[in-house]
Amino acid sequence: MLLVTAYCTFIFWMSSGPVTVPETIQFDGVDKVAHFCLYGGLGGLVYFGLWQSGRLWSRRALFCIPVLFVAFYGASDEFHQYFVPTRSTEFLDWVADGSGGLVAATLSPVFFRFLGKFLPETLVRAGE
Repeated sequence: MLLVTAYCTFIFWMSSGPVTVPETIQFDGVDKVAHFCLYGGLGGLVYFGLWQSGRLWSRRALFCIPVLFVAFYGASDEFHQYFVPTRSTEFLDWVADGSGGLVAATLSPVFFRFLGKFLPETLVRAGE
């Protein structure tokens, strides 16, 4: 879970100041795509942490915990941005955060089963 902590710290740091997007990739909704991808990564890391924990989580838990974690962390980030003068709080940013987490939790089982075929035995969860 150290990776999750580091990733959350990175998100907090990114949301603590202005973010500039290069002109070559500016389009309407670029911030929503960024939120979706960033929080999708967080959802994938939470799933991976649970998967590697050695505990046999139910499929429901492996789906719900990352989704709920991402939704709550995204809400806390939007709340944090309310107090940052160069940032704004937007409901649709939070929707993009949650959507990224939802997609990550949905695709992670397939991704990690596929990836498990190429990883050393020490990185594959016991019983898989």
